[in-house]
Amino acid sequence: MKKTLFSLIFLFLAYHGIVFAQQTELSVQTGHTSSVRLLRFSQDGKLLASIDVSNKVNIWHLATGGQMLGFYLPIREIQVSDMAFSPDGNKLVLIAMSQLFVYDIAASEMDTDFFLGFSAKSICFGSDPEMLFIAGDNTIRINLLTSEIVSILPKSSVRIQYDKSTGNLVCLSDDGEMYLIDNHLEVKGHIRHETISKLFSGKNLFLLLTHKEKMIPDFENQSVAFIQASRMWRMSYRSGKKLFTVASDYVDKNFNAISYSAKFNLLIGGNDDGKIYVVDYQRGKMIKKLKDHYSDVYDVVFSPDEEIFATCSRDRSIIIWETRTLKAVKRLYSRAFPITSLNKSRDENMLIFGNETGFTRVIDINSAVIQMRSIRNHVNPVSDVCFLPGDTLAFCCANDNKVSLISINPMGLIEKKTFKSFAIPRLFILNSLQNLGFYVDPFCLTDTLLLNDNYPGRVTVSGHRQKLRPSVSKTEDRHKTYYYKTIYYFRDFETEKLKKRKGEKREIITAPAIDLSAFDIWNPAYGHKAAITGAVILQKHHILATSSLDGTIKLWDMNSKALLVSIIPIDRDKRILITADNYYMAPRDALSGIGFKQGLQYFLPQQFDVQYNRPDIVLSRIGIASEELITAYRHAYLKRLKKMNISENFNAGSLHLPELEITNFRSLPLVTTSGNISFSVRATDEVYLLDRINVYLNDVPVFGLSGIDLKEKKTRYVDQNISVDLSSGKNKIQVSVMNNQGVESLKETFYIENQKEAVKPDLYLLSIGTSEYTDSRFNLSFAAKDALDMASLFQNARNIFGKVNVKTLTNHEVTRENILEARSFLSEANIDDVVIVFAAGHGLLDEGFNYYYGTSNIDFNQPSVNGITYDELGSLLDGLKALKKLLILDTCHSGEVDKEEVEKTDEIKTDEGVIAFRSAGAGVRTKEGFGLKNINELSNQLFADLRQGSGATVISSSGGAELAMESKNWQNGLFTYCLMEGLSTRKADKNKDKKIMVSELQEYIRNRTLEISKGKQTPTSRSENISMDFRIW
Repeated sequence: MKKTLFSLIFLFLAYHGIVFAQQTELSVQTGHTSSVRLLRFSQDGKLLASIDVSNKVNIWHLATGGQMLGFYLPIREIQVSDMAFSPDGNKLVLIAMSQLFVYDIAASEMDTDFFLGFSAKSICFGSDPEMLFIAGDNTIRINLLTSEIVSILPKSSVRIQYDKSTGNLVCLSDDGEMYLIDNHLEVKGHIRHETISKLFSGKNLFLLLTHKEKMIPDFENQSVAFIQASRMWRMSYRSGKKLFTVASDYVDKNFNAISYSAKFNLLIGGNDDGKIYVVDYQRGKMIKKLKDHYSDVYDVVFSPDEEIFATCSRDRSIIIWETRTLKAVKRLYSRAFPITSLNKSRDENMLIFGNETGFTRVIDINSAVIQMRSIRNHVNPVSDVCFLPGDTLAFCCANDNKVSLISINPMGLIEKKTFKSFAIPRLFILNSLQNLGFYVDPFCLTDTLLLNDNYPGRVTVSGHRQKLRPSVSKTEDRHKTYYYKTIYYFRDFETEKLKKRKGEKREIITAPAIDLSAFDIWNPAYGHKAAITGAVILQKHHILATSSLDGTIKLWDMNSKALLVSIIPIDRDKRILITADNYYMAPRDALSGIGFKQGLQYFLPQQFDVQYNRPDIVLSRIGIASEELITAYRHAYLKRLKKMNISENFNAGSLHLPELEITNFRSLPLVTTSGNISFSVRATDEVYLLDRINVYLNDVPVFGLSGIDLKEKKTRYVDQNISVDLSSGKNKIQVSVMNNQGVESLKETFYIENQKEAVKPDLYLLSIGTSEYTDSRFNLSFAAKDALDMASLFQNARNIFGKVNVKTLTNHEVTRENILEARSFLSEANIDDVVIVFAAGHGLLDEGFNYYYGTSNIDFNQPSVNGITYDELGSLLDGLKALKKLLILDTCHSGEVDKEEVEKTDEIKTDEGVIAFRSAGAGVRTKEGFGLKNINELSNQLFADLRQGSGATVISSSGGAELAMESKNWQNGLFTYCLMEGLSTRKADKNKDKKIMVSELQEYIRNRTLEISKGKQTPTSRSENISMDFRIW
């Protein structure tokens, strides 16, 4: 397909020394690894700040749902009581007792922190972004630039908030007095009622207010809403009358937070029962109970325009809700979990570790792609792990009182045994409850494993919360002696069973502790951010590996003591390896686990992937991989640059980026049912004329590759209104501008959920097959049959599609004109419909190794005569309304040809026994040399194809230098045979969910074709749209 020079080019320029005004930072989407307890919106509604019980702060970019940055406060025991964004959104201010912290979001650094001299409870900004108001033992106004107290009001308050309508501040004291003050802290009025004052002096409510701040003063209506234990109240200041009370569903479940929306007349409370109670503020009537959280809800806050609200929970997630519909729009959640144990294999090439959710994972640090495997063999945190001799099996124990034996490759559970305590009679009842399926808190934690090499298969299990293996210490430690009451587990190698017997008190002598004092373990930029849970030394690699509750494993050089890489496991089997200077190694399906930040802007990973996705650099830092492998990765990286028309030695001179902003961003909804969204953009370029505006919906160019044409305007500045139809469900919309030098701006991104009821999509299938040619020497046996069989197969798929529309072209019908005219048939598809173009027959390469699909009247000596280029096939799908587009090619050479790695050959195969090859045109073969096939495989695993195209996924039957097979044994082309087999038998349904997605079909076809052809034919994905993995069967 047509290649264009686009936004990612500037990233390469940065690599070659062009300095941009703002630093580009990598942001890993780890989320929170502990309970989230406090939320605050920025005043423009673009950002959301969250903090958890370990005092980790995350800043979220709401338009994309990305974690823009995360940092830990330099305090552990004290909890933050309030936080607020500055009016310009550049800074986040937090208070914890008498400490105040000011964090510069744009610079990603702590601006200042100091002691106030009194206990503070609440903060807010007024109209002046430099002035901060603090309520606590006193009420003060402080200048953030000078850190000086400008004015002070000696009145104790538990809450302060700014009223934009009057420009004044509303304060609520701990004795129930509500008063109004101006920006100079002069009291303008107050309301106090004896009934409320007495109520506020009650011990329980007083503690609740001073420590949890759960009240809302409503000065205009002279009332206050507050929570007390399991109830929400609203009372009148004027009369002292209770206006309403709302109780939780359970008397022992308390409210933790409330928030009020005047715009929608709602009072919302978060409760320990995991529910969010939505109440009509005027009538006190329950409207709805929202149940999407899995545990205690700790905070509820409305956005400044009150169109959305956010909730956070003990379940470590944040949910964004639309206020009008009370529907959840998106969930911001943790993708990494605290690592609770760590060990190494005997050959020191693998690390095994367990996490808080009961998963045991093995990562092979000596493999080409640093492979990771996992199994959930426990339901509670995995407290210890260890390999058995041979490194094919491992023991694990966890806080669910169980010991498990697992296989390593593949990961599998062999057996699991329960650790019993024999001491207390009440444990009989607990065991009975557990056997009935009820969860009970562990009564005796399986904590540590110790293998005895003198007795293979024997493991000592401790339940006394003390490690038997070397501890982690900041200083050298001597051998320690402990006495343990133990249970021994024996593995019977004949029956493959675990046997146990109760042990007695015995002496265990541990090895010396590992001294971490020489390593910069706690470096705020790249070190661990939470407690260390494990440390092992890989002696033969001279590497120290450490694990932490922050969800990371870090590898350190034993000689220089420097950090080599951080390993971050995310989701199930995905992992990201990152160096201290932001170079990373990650498989394509893990790209969603990272993002990039520039100042106050957040960008999706694709825009910077070219610069920072450097597995060659990551592996060279670790120092274990061979030079041959590192060279292969380097070569794969250079190939990627070439595919994107970026030269390694590109000299950009004064080349710069045009700029684009969405001017009505704040008014864009997060959800809609209209099926269409309109927005306005402003595009500028100080030097060059603007060429076009590109709009992408789920990575499909809405207005085709040509975008919205600006050439005729001959301008460097334009305001443009854009309207885009939306697909059902989640829509990712990206907008950029390109100048007449072919350089594209960074993409502005936002998401919108279309909640319009989804209907079955229609299918539009164009099926093309040529077996009979004007030059009959090149006739095939099954290509036309392939096209007819595909049409027949999908015509019977009416349970999947609403209407099946099929157009077939076979043999003499397959002309250049007929194929190009078929685009009018495909253009009838609507946005949620599925479009498939299938073509079988001859694929030819000309003398320049350019691909042509062979029409029935093609000139085999000069394929450009009547042949269809690859770009022309792709143009059939460009600019269609439909987003779900698939191009399938069952021809020779249909995969992408790397012209530097192939050479001409006079040897052209036409048959091999009963197998015929669809070969014609110039013969090619892959040059002999180091690992070219392996390099292509490495590229496919780690590098996403970021080139712009029609947004369609392209599945090719063979590599660019390979031939495609057909045979009477299959009565089809091999590729088509495997494709139809995967669909008709549902063997391609990898996850057995009764749906076959495009990605599942790709994997099945590749593996099955390789199996049958014995490696002679390798299907490839010439182009992919990762955002549009849709159902095909």
